[in-house]
Amino acid sequence: MPVPRSLLRSLPIALLAALVAHAQPSHRGGAPHLDPDWLARASAHIAEREYRPRDAGAGLQAPNRAHDLRTWFEPTGVRVAAAADPAELLRLRLDRFGRSDALAPVGAGKVTSQGNRVEIRRPELVEWYVNSATGLEQGFTLAEPPAGDGPILLELTIEKATASLRGDAIALATETGRRLRYDKLVATDARDRVLVARLEVPDPRRVRLVVEDAGATYPVVIDPLLTGTADTELLGDSSAGTFGEQVAAAGDVNGDGYDDIIVGAGTYDGSHVFAGAAFVFLGGPGGIADGGPATAATVLESDQDTASFGASVAGAGDVNGDGYDDVIVGAHRWE
Repeated sequence: MPVPRSLLRSLPIALLAALVAHAQPSHRGGAPHLDPDWLARASAHIAEREYRPRDAGAGLQAPNRAHDLRTWFEPTGVRVAAAADPAELLRLRLDRFGRSDALAPVGAGKVTSQGNRVEIRRPELVEWYVNSATGLEQGFTLAEPPAGDGPILLELTIEKATASLRGDAIALATETGRRLRYDKLVATDARDRVLVARLEVPDPRRVRLVVEDAGATYPVVIDPLLTGTADTELLGDSSAGTFGEQVAAAGDVNGDGYDDIIVGAGTYDGSHVFAGAAFVFLGGPGGIADGGPATAATVLESDQDTASFGASVAGAGDVNGDGYDDVIVGAHRWE
């Protein structure tokens, strides 16, 4: 299959060079042809290589475009920043390891890497990382059970951020305002048996991984995941309310110098049955706070059942010239 010129113009230099190297002449002596399966494989290979760690003179580091993160790997743990910003978001360090009755300090290890996997090797365990579009996967491989009684505990210290438990996940609020998520904890033994595991937050600067290993066959692997997440979460309070089916910038509706947003919920069930509603949330120095319908600064509702009020929402600018931005809300079935 000939390679279209429009495709060639859009390809990155690395992939283009690979295409030229791999292009094969046709059997009839015409223009080179390209195996389409090879093109897909080459694209996937280049995408995977983007996440591999490398030493650019300032230590081993790896970018993560999917989550806008860059991680530096050190003998004591990792430092995480925004991909294009040197300001640190998080420092994560394994400090203590053992069991509930015998926790011991953990020292620095030896950093090695192969492909997109980085290991920090210590006598007690191997701490490892795999960087990919899924996030920064962290893992701990224990060759032997630690001494003592009770569950296995791994205690990590946090700097540049504070931790809070959100269900089965840990939310990390950084000093820069970014939010990260530490979750998807899985622990398995050598027979691939899933072990009971949970995350704990003893205080905002510490994270604890707890694993019940009774009857486990070693080695045991303990595996959480670090990802970027939304800076703000607005959650509906009704399964049928369609909260968030429409979201728009509202401008600065209260004149405080910060932009605000409006969220539509076309089947919200408030003062009238499935009448719909629109919710205005105010911005501030820290952005927009987590919340939902109950925390909205303004709630606009229809006066008719099933009006689909809020099925479309938008900022309208300053329609009356009073210095405050306004909003417009559609009600598709209003009579």
